[in-house]
Amino acid sequence: MVSQWKRELLDNATGVFEGKGEGKAAQKTREEIDTLYRELGKLTVEREFLSRRLDC
Repeated sequence: MVSQWKRELLDNATGVFEGKGEGKAAQKTREEIDTLYRELGKLTVEREFLSRRLDC
């Protein structure tokens, strides 16, 4: 476990100190958040559509 953290630190350490753009981990996190927001929006639309259909 510690060796995995050390390997990730060594792989991404330059991104931490450069200050340019986002690191790989931050970019991956941002992509995951964007995906979750898209899924949330889709589910919200589906729920609203079904609730209107059931009310009629």
